[in-house]
Amino acid sequence: MNPYSSSLMVNFYLTTYTVIGIFNTKNILVAVGMSEYSSEQIDIIKQNRSENFTELIGYYHTCSAVRPRCMKILNKSESILWEYQENASR
Repeated sequence: MNPYSSSLMVNFYLTTYTVIGIFNTKNILVAVGMSEYSSEQIDIIKQNRSENFTELIGYYHTCSAVRPRCMKILNKSESILWEYQENASR
């Protein structure tokens, strides 16, 4: 799966979360979730090992962009409503 993040930022209890869309190789949205990394940070750390996160972005929060407890796997009828756009505004 290829994770792509949106620009929507949500604040809960002084923590900022980024709403993430997770697309399969056919650019079909298969899950959504919240990440404690910003969209810009995710662009930097994706495809890198978690032990390099501190070097790349200055800190380490968690080894995954979206924790499973913060993710919703979409069924086919939910995912058909969304399409990935390469140059979507952030």
